[in-house]
Amino acid sequence: MKEIIVLVLGLISTLSALIVKQELERVFYKGKVSILFHSLNIYFVTMLLSILILIVYNLYHNISSVSGYLLEILKIGVFYVPCYILCAFFFKKYMLSMKKYEVRGNLLVIKPKYLSRKH
Repeated sequence: MKEIIVLVLGLISTLSALIVKQELERVFYKGKVSILFHSLNIYFVTMLLSILILIVYNLYHNISSVSGYLLEILKIGVFYVPCYILCAFFFKKYMLSMKKYEVRGNLLVIKPKYLSRKH
C-alpha cells in the first residue's frame, strides 16, 4: 500500500511540475524548451519523493548523517529520471495533440476538427 501511495504522489507531482514548466516556458522563453526547467523539475520532485519515502517507511530515525540522506536521494533519482523522461515525452505529445492550429511559415492553419465546431 505504501508503494502505491508513493507512486501516485510521484505521478501527481511530476504532472504538476510539467504543467508549471510549460507555463514558465511560455512566459519566459516564448514556448521554447529550456533544459533548466527540466533539471529543476527532476531535482525538486526527487527531493519530494525521497523525503516522502523517508517519512512513509520511518527511515529518518535510522539515518544518522547527511550522507545517508544523499544516498537515498541518489537512489530515488536513478529510478525517477527515466520515469520523468517518459512522462515528459507523453505530456508533450498530448499537449501537441491539443493544439488547435499549426504554424507553416507566416500562415496559421486551423486543424479541421476545430473548424466544424459550433459555439
